[in-house]
Amino acid sequence: TACIGAFSTCVALFLSPVMMAICRRKSTRLLAVLGGLITALGCLFTSFASQFHQLFLSYGVFVGFGVSMTRDASTFMIGQYFKRKRELVEIVISFGTGLGMAIMPLFLSESIRYVGWRLGLQEITGVVFITFLLGVFYRPASLYHPQRRAILHLKSLQKRSKAKDKKAIVEKNPFFDFGVLKSRTVQILLLGTGLAAFGAHTPLILLVYQGEKEGLDYQSLLLLQVFLGIAFIFGSGAFGFIIVKNSVQCMIARQYLCQASSFMISASLLAFTALEEYQGYVLFVWIYGLFYGGYNYSLKMFTFEKVRARNFARAWGFVQWVQAVPFAIGIPVTGYINEQYGGKMGYYLSSAFTFLGSVTLFLIDVHKRSVQKRKMSIFSDSRRCSDTCLSSRSRRSSFQDSTEFEQNLNKTQEELVDERRSKAFRKTPVISPPRFETCPSCMKYVPPPENCTNNQIPISDLSLVRSTGRQLEKTACNVDVIEEVTTPL
Repeated sequence: TACIGAFSTCVALFLSPVMMAICRRKSTRLLAVLGGLITALGCLFTSFASQFHQLFLSYGVFVGFGVSMTRDASTFMIGQYFKRKRELVEIVISFGTGLGMAIMPLFLSESIRYVGWRLGLQEITGVVFITFLLGVFYRPASLYHPQRRAILHLKSLQKRSKAKDKKAIVEKNPFFDFGVLKSRTVQILLLGTGLAAFGAHTPLILLVYQGEKEGLDYQSLLLLQVFLGIAFIFGSGAFGFIIVKNSVQCMIARQYLCQASSFMISASLLAFTALEEYQGYVLFVWIYGLFYGGYNYSLKMFTFEKVRARNFARAWGFVQWVQAVPFAIGIPVTGYINEQYGGKMGYYLSSAFTFLGSVTLFLIDVHKRSVQKRKMSIFSDSRRCSDTCLSSRSRRSSFQDSTEFEQNLNKTQEELVDERRSKAFRKTPVISPPRFETCPSCMKYVPPPENCTNNQIPISDLSLVRSTGRQLEKTACNVDVIEEVTTPL
């Protein structure tokens, strides 16, 4: 029975990337409707199964296939409607998962107990058929977009342009997009999740079988399932409250919440080997359920934080795909060890793998530090190169400035010398004014006497000299202006 339950969950997890790809390319509502129908048919086929291989095919394959379609379609649809408040919505979804863990085992066991195997599973078929009806009401979020008409108009224009350009090559997106797996952080996350999946989910399948083996009564086993579901609700709610109300004063990273919950699951599995009787089971169920709910919620939100809303559906599909094979192997191996060596020896293996998966996530911090060191080294090298280039440029510019300054200085000195020469040349008259004297008797101009020097002028003839000097100065000034213009040429 444990192998069939593990195999059904393995099929649901293994097909998750395929379902996410179909949701991206085809109709999400159609996938949800088909998933609900196939799940109901799987439960109906199981009710008529009389041999083990029939049970293996109907419950293991059909139910797992339908659950994968229904669950992944709902995850994809929630991503279309909620992007800003995705953390808060996931808390409500986790409450639904915990409520199903608490109610459905009780309903299944009581229905089979009172009406028998066939009718009891047919009742379960009627309940599961509700998912088929709910899938009919799925509507894409684009119908409620405020600019829906403009978007439809643009799409129609694109179709027309493609129809006209028949020869144009249309690039189609690949069915499986592995671009998310190129991130080193996502690779480490997948490795840690895969290792933890070997043992973190073991009590979900083997708890009732282990309690029945140790002599617990039927009602106590049902109460343990109810306590497990309620603890899952409280755990996911507590971890969700920490993530949603994360303040700057007390900030807890989602990675460390995921690691802490995984570590506590490992510790609870290790302690479960020493617990006995009903009280020990109750203590283990509450501790394990709290941190198991926190682990599922924190793992989902940590993945959402690393890849953001645009790539979350693809990344979450790969996270579930990684857990498929460990889930199918870890639970039967743990049960086999418990049968061969007695007691709860198999839980040591589950605890070890869960702890190893928790420690593996520390490699993300190592990768961050290596990337930061690489960036700092590149930045320091570029800074040194820029400093050397700037120093060489500054030296060149200073040399050029000094030479230009010296040239300008030499030019100014030459110009000053030229100006001084021109000024001195201007001061020397070109035509020397003649010296004349007036005769006192006839008032005519006569040359000066020989005994008079060139610099001596009679006082009586100063007015005449001044008038003639002004005229001569005008002619001299005209000559000076002409020479001033022609000297630089």
